Amino acid sequence: MPGLVPGVHVLLIYLRPVRDLFNFDPHLWVYDKASCEMLAEMELPANATGSPITYMAGGKQFIVFPVGGSGLVEELIAVSL
Repeated sequence: MPGLVPGVHVLLIYLRPVRDLFNFDPHLWVYDKASCEMLAEMELPANATGSPITYMAGGKQFIVFPVGGSGLVEELIAVSL
């Protein structure tokens, strides 16, 4: 794909939405958009309740998203790429 940096993945992040709050199998899935290969899967303590944000700190990229609510413990989850 033109314009992509070799060795750098363009990621698609999927979080189970809040409307699926009572599905008690919450996960984070990370896919390479170019190859559709699943790069990571992570079990979460609760379903995501908001949109993810990304930021850089100390030369690393992080993705942060809220989980919980509606009677479940609310917290922020941060993962590093």
